[in-house]
Amino acid sequence: MEMDPLSAGSLPIDQLERYAKDLSELYRSEKEKTKELEAAYQKLQETKDLLVQSEKLAAIGRLATGVAHEILNPVNIISLRLQFLGMTEELSAPAKNSLAICKDQLNRIVEITKDLGRLSGTHKKHITMGDLNEVIGHVLTLAAPQFKEKDITTDVQYHPDLPLIALDRERIEQVIFNITSNAAATMADQETRILRIITKPAPSKDCVQVIISDTGTGIDQSDIYRIFDPFFTAKGSDLGAGLGFFISYSIVKDHGGRIWAENNEWGGASFFIDLPLVRDTNNQCS
Repeated sequence: MEMDPLSAGSLPIDQLERYAKDLSELYRSEKEKTKELEAAYQKLQETKDLLVQSEKLAAIGRLATGVAHEILNPVNIISLRLQFLGMTEELSAPAKNSLAICKDQLNRIVEITKDLGRLSGTHKKHITMGDLNEVIGHVLTLAAPQFKEKDITTDVQYHPDLPLIALDRERIEQVIFNITSNAAATMADQETRILRIITKPAPSKDCVQVIISDTGTGIDQSDIYRIFDPFFTAKGSDLGAGLGFFISYSIVKDHGGRIWAENNEWGGASFFIDLPLVRDTNNQCS
């Protein structure tokens, strides 16, 4: 009975080398296919997440329009009554103090309803070409007294040649304010309080990036993909009604950009925002 040369161990060296080379190439090919499948799955998962988030935005927006209107009607009536009471000269000091507290809380309700109104997408947009460095600087100037009171050091690293981008200045300022305010809250009990902001060209084509990092308490790994959900409030953070991050997400998305968060080497959190140079549905950061 004739034996197979390979089984008999009698193949020439050159044939063995060819077999080894073929096996090596087959392994390399399969490895590349596996990487492609993993990348395709990751892309599919990201697309699914974006679709779910978009559906949430649409549903919340429809709900928000009606809720904001219904809340503001009684608030306006209460506000008028409080103004009438404030004109009464016989009010005692404690009563005046209570009146001031009521007015402050009414203002807070109004701000929350404004946030709800922004979710509806019905507000008028003012898109202009703007300097992101200058926008961030304006927000930091307004927040400086708060940072000083909380003993927070700011480390700002502006890219000197950052191009102008198409943005709604007021809304992007709100995003920066929401994130820096949350950062300040998470650092309240920390020994080291540093807020670092970096601007630079983004890895995405035709986009710029801002990174906002803090030395706070960080984000629980189980929460890192949920913090942009509506009404989600992370433990230990002063996020109010839990709309700040969700609204920030919707604003950035409306600009054709991306926003995400990671924990950093300080133990705190870093927020990454990519914004396109031109606000165009065909030119989005990805």
